Amino acid sequence: YQLYSQGILYEKTRNQQNLLMKQEAADHCRKAIAAFPKSHGALQCSSLLENILAQSVRVKMETYIPVQARARILVEYANLDSVRFTVMRIPAGFGNEFSPLKDSLKLVTIATLKTEAEWNVKLKNPGDYQIHATEVVLPPLSPGRYMIVAKINDPTRKTFEQTFAFAFIQVTDLVLLH
Repeated sequence: YQLYSQGILYEKTRNQQNLLMKQEAADHCRKAIAAFPKSHGALQCSSLLENILAQSVRVKMETYIPVQARARILVEYANLDSVRFTVMRIPAGFGNEFSPLKDSLKLVTIATLKTEAEWNVKLKNPGDYQIHATEVVLPPLSPGRYMIVAKINDPTRKTFEQTFAFAFIQVTDLVLLH
């Protein structure tokens, strides 16, 4: 657990010594599970290993973007080789109804929306179990409100079990100054 805790502290610009701590923790867990498969420690190691190997994705982007302009999406991810992006037009007020839903209901709701654009993005996965980030270009969109969804490509999971992230945007010609 101590190696895992140190691995969480890794940041690309600082704490370079913690880069491989999660990898080392995973190796120790595998060895402990193999050596003592029916022990309480093996149970704890299994739980820790599940956390280390967990796939995750998060998206961030500007809320308002210009009409027919290319925008960037910041994608933060762990333990992934690719992500599938989908852009869907949404009605006004959709975000207020959508956000409080449970994830399984969110996925069902997403499936009912009309897709405007869809594409896959290959990601660098160095196998260090750390969170990495990259930027992805959003295709030009016409005016309106949209939801951007990033889903993990995992055909073994059922639709309502998939890991995903989303962001709401508005494509507009209005100029916003801070």
